[in-house]
Amino acid sequence: RTERQALFAERPDAAAFSARILAAVSGREEAPENANGLVFIASRSGDSKMSGAALGHIVKHHLGNVAAMKPLVGSLSRDMTPMAGKALAAMSKSDDATVSISARYTMASRMKNMMQMASGYADADEALKKRYVEFYGQEAIDAAGAMDAAATNKKVETILDAIAKDERAATVDAGRGRTYADMAKTELFEIRNLSVGCKAPEITGPDVDGVTFNLSDYRGKVVFLDFWGHW
Repeated sequence: RTERQALFAERPDAAAFSARILAAVSGREEAPENANGLVFIASRSGDSKMSGAALGHIVKHHLGNVAAMKPLVGSLSRDMTPMAGKALAAMSKSDDATVSISARYTMASRMKNMMQMASGYADADEALKKRYVEFYGQEAIDAAGAMDAAATNKKVETILDAIAKDERAATVDAGRGRTYADMAKTELFEIRNLSVGCKAPEITGPDVDGVTFNLSDYRGKVVFLDFWGHW
């Protein structure tokens, strides 16, 4: 643990390094060789202003650079800045299936994350709200707070449904042996069956006395479910 902490302390300052990259590419943002540097800033800087600036240059000059876009897309799911939304919308129109489908999936994830951020900010005390503003920026917080939950949830479901039905999504690897079609279908099941207010899926199993029961046997009654396991 001590060695890990020492290595962590010695790692380069991403924000400082990003500032150096941004200065180095200034005036030559459109050059193909600068795409990867801009992607690093957008995904690793941790600074919303620098990230927004880098994304602006990427959208303007480098959307056709598929190799650079692929590692960028997923990092934008927790980037709440307006420019991240614009970048994902632009990448979702890419002719490359991997970039397009992963961008659409990330758009849905980002919408959900923005609603969670808005909820967390609304419930936070003043000290925590200040930290939210420092990390996300007031513009992003205001945008998230203005989102209509019902309408946003419907947009998320629509995006995921389109991905689940897209034949290309069944061939695009999303990691851990899953495709984007698999992930979209899993999230759709949760939205449509496991959200608050939904009818609970049937559960069948033995009770403590070994007698088989169905969850539906207790319809109309309060039921406490305890899921646990051993590892």
